[in-house]
Amino acid sequence: MVSKSSKRKFEKEFVKNFKIESILNREGNLLPFAYYNPASEGKVTWACGEDQNARITSVFKFEDPSSDQVQKNCEYVTHEKALEMRNVLIENGWRKSRAPGVTMKHPDTGKPLNRKERRQVARHLIRNKGVLDKEKPHG
Repeated sequence: MVSKSSKRKFEKEFVKNFKIESILNREGNLLPFAYYNPASEGKVTWACGEDQNARITSVFKFEDPSSDQVQKNCEYVTHEKALEMRNVLIENGWRKSRAPGVTMKHPDTGKPLNRKERRQVARHLIRNKGVLDKEKPHG
C-alpha cells in the first residue's frame, strides 16, 4: 500500500517534470528519421519510419515552387539500408527536420493552457493512467 504522502510527492514530481517529446530523430539508430536539404530551402526532404504493417518506408519528397506540385519517391527498405541512407544524407550536409511544436489549448477558448491548467491536466493523467477522455475506450 502506498502512503498518501508518497503519492502526493510522486504527483508533485510528475507534474513538475511533465513533458511531451517528439519521437522524431532520437539519439541512436531509432526510427523515425526526417531530414531536409538546406540547399533546397527545405523543398527536398526525406522521411523514414515504420508503416502500419511494421515495414520500414523511405520517402523522398520534392516540392516544385514553380508548379506547386509535390513529387514523392517511396520504397520499402531494411533497417540497415535506412541507416545507410541517413548517414549518406548527413555526410552530404542534410540536417535533421524539427518536429512541430505541441501546444495544449483549452477546448472552449482555444487559448494555450496556463500553468495551473497544465498541472490539472497532468494530475488528471496520473489519476486516469494516461487517459485524457473520461469515457471508457470503445472495444
